[in-house]
Amino acid sequence: MAALEGRASASLVSCKGTLSYAKVLEKLQCSYGTEGQSELYRYELKERKQRPNESLRELCEAIETLAALAHPDCPAEDRERYFTLPNFLDAKRDTKLSFAVRTQKRDALADALRLEVWQDTHP
Repeated sequence: MAALEGRASASLVSCKGTLSYAKVLEKLQCSYGTEGQSELYRYELKERKQRPNESLRELCEAIETLAALAHPDCPAEDRERYFTLPNFLDAKRDTKLSFAVRTQKRDALADALRLEVWQDTHP
């Protein structure tokens, strides 16, 4: 416990007596771990929108991260098809480009991103 600083150290102050390594780990995981937070990440993924001055690449990376946190047990290929790509298209400011990608039935995020960047630069 002597190596812990700040809030991590403060979170263990309320514990009485000597703590085992397992108990310290359990307390820290409760306070700072991501277990059980999937629902929060699902909500953030659903509500995420492209920010002003945010590039498509930055938006794509943010959506990929949220999808991985929201659905950690889902195989990567399924996660991309069912969560990452649809949420990326919903998050974009330019709905016309999203519609174009949907009508071309792109099912890979990289393909969709390439198409959107190309269409954005070739009006």
